[in-house]
Amino acid sequence: MFTSKSKLVVAAAVIASVVGSASASTVDLTYLSVNPGLAELVSTDSGANFKTQNAGQFNFSATNKTGATSAVIPGPTVATWCIELAQDASINPFTYTVLGQGFGPFVSPFTNTSAVSAFFNQFFSPSFTTDQATAFQLDIWELELDTTPSSLSTGTFRVSGNDTAVQQANAWLTAFNPSTVGPWVVFQLHNDSVQDQVFALQGGGQGNNPTPLPAGVVGGAALLVGLAMMRRLRRVPVEA
Repeated sequence: MFTSKSKLVVAAAVIASVVGSASASTVDLTYLSVNPGLAELVSTDSGANFKTQNAGQFNFSATNKTGATSAVIPGPTVATWCIELAQDASINPFTYTVLGQGFGPFVSPFTNTSAVSAFFNQFFSPSFTTDQATAFQLDIWELELDTTPSSLSTGTFRVSGNDTAVQQANAWLTAFNPSTVGPWVVFQLHNDSVQDQVFALQGGGQGNNPTPLPAGVVGGAALLVGLAMMRRLRRVPVEA
């Protein structure tokens, strides 16, 4: 039979398990489409070589969520924006780690994080037109791949052509204020083998997007639950 002491050990193990699980936030993503969006000719080597790349809103199915992932990806799909052209998205499921507010620090290739966050807060809309979605994605690549992002016709990242989407992208870059703050909170979806993505929630999750609990809050809540369990156990008589 368990004594009170052994029950306290079990309760402590439960606390450790809950707190540990709070820090592990992953999701299996399977690439579905780029929509809305357009195919554009892009270069990542200062215009030496161009290749066709679908630019716009990336759509993935989202399954097998762990940790607090459901707080920021509540539905069966998630709309994202690519931040990595050195790798491809996959029609096969890959496990991604959720990073950002309450989930852990951003990692490479998400390097120009403050500029991307400011760009979301200045220009992002959940109801982009096709040209706007294309322009937004092109500018995200420009912000990530160029040390001094300013135009899609100069620098490491370039776009060939001057359609309406490219014109919109250049107009946004000209008007961009890197000090912009606002309601959009950016999260990273990271996997070493496939294309990293970012997405944003308004206010960390307003309306249909629940606010993610920071890891410290989740862990603290778990600790309080565990302490309550131990208080109840202390009231249980010692068993022979």
